[in-house]
Amino acid sequence: MGVDISGGLGRDFSTIAIRDGNKVIFLEEYQLNAPDLEDKIIELYNEFGCEYCCVERDGVGKPIYDHLEDRGVINVVSINSGGGAGIEEPLSYEEEAKTKELKELYYRKRDELWFSLRNLLNPYINTMPILLPKHYKLKKHLMCATWKKGNTGKIQVLPKDEMRKKIKESPDLADAVIFAFADIGEAGLMA
Repeated sequence: MGVDISGGLGRDFSTIAIRDGNKVIFLEEYQLNAPDLEDKIIELYNEFGCEYCCVERDGVGKPIYDHLEDRGVINVVSINSGGGAGIEEPLSYEEEAKTKELKELYYRKRDELWFSLRNLLNPYINTMPILLPKHYKLKKHLMCATWKKGNTGKIQVLPKDEMRKKIKESPDLADAVIFAFADIGEAGLMA
């Protein structure tokens, strides 16, 4: 499960995406207050038998992430989009090496996640590319993302504020889908 938290009622949408393997099986937007959104997350988590729920920990998502973690009724995983690329706290030499490699490729975690989804959608890179629902708004959100290499050669995806200007709304659906696939990285689907 991936959850993108909105900036409050009337501003954007909180969005929940649920995947089963390589297929997004649920994608909905909500305008709920924090307690009702937490209850909806827990309800859907249990209904779909999710293993974990990826929630953006920085910014407006932090209070909901913290509260879900404190409640301890679901396995919640933090996503720090504004942080550095790679594994936040590497536990092995292999994880440290992978994190170093990712930090050389991307400015931030957000750039890594968006680019990873791009690669997961590519049938030339993955023998089993991910499957998304036919959803006009999701397509619009995904297609607004462009990227460039900065002066240091690191990949930078179009900032969220620029995406908002470009499509006249926040790419909440895309963010939720990206969070739902955040654990599988560039290499492909987990077994």
